[in-house]
Amino acid sequence: MKKTISAMILVILIFAAGMGIDRVPLAAAAKATSVILNGQAVSLGASDVYMSSGTVMLPLRELAEALKYKASYQAATGLVQLTRLQEKVEFNAGGSEIVLNGKDKAVFKGAAEFRQGRLYVPLPFFNALGLITSYDPQADQAVIYSPEVLAAAITGLLAAGNVQDLASRYFGPASGEKLSLLQVQQSWERLAGQAGKYFGIKAVESKRNEGGMEIKSVLSFASGEASLKLVVDSSGAVTALELQPAPASPAGAAAAQ
Repeated sequence: MKKTISAMILVILIFAAGMGIDRVPLAAAAKATSVILNGQAVSLGASDVYMSSGTVMLPLRELAEALKYKASYQAATGLVQLTRLQEKVEFNAGGSEIVLNGKDKAVFKGAAEFRQGRLYVPLPFFNALGLITSYDPQADQAVIYSPEVLAAAITGLLAAGNVQDLASRYFGPASGEKLSLLQVQQSWERLAGQAGKYFGIKAVESKRNEGGMEIKSVLSFASGEASLKLVVDSSGAVTALELQPAPASPAGAAAAQ
């Protein structure tokens, strides 16, 4: 009888231990919100990203370092500084406004907040920095692009003739009403036929507007240059794409004559 009771206790203990072992992997395997920065996945844990009032919150230091910023925090004043090369960004922890290089101000939706001793910022914070952001709730993925990287990615797909990939990656639901894939492809083919082999992007300028951002790029070809204008909405989707050959310089026009 004692042996039977002992065996039963042993079975119960093993079963209970097994249940405990099963629970650990399930908790550890909680799916993390993925973060893509300029086309590369940022390594973050499941607890490093969370939602607050419907907005994705991201750890500032990790993202700042990935963008080559040095981050510092003054506890006495609550001032946060991000610096790289000749660029300086300042804002108060808990605030929703940044100051660029001591003069230009930009407001973002939401507010920075501390959680377990770490400072988190809402995804729109990076819009205020001049970057392009989007969030896909179905894929649970936040995406951040600099204007120059987005322009390079789009022109690379155009040069490769991958307009379908271009549309699936960068066009939004409303883009199809304004952009025709056939027209985009024909515009590139016509431009490449005139200017020759595409070499890359020479310069990029961007500016924020009420609905998102406008990006203008100078493209370098074997026989000249061209301009690419992109309009990106607040969700990060491209809603307008214009390709134009660069106007001939007076010296070039004279030589042609």
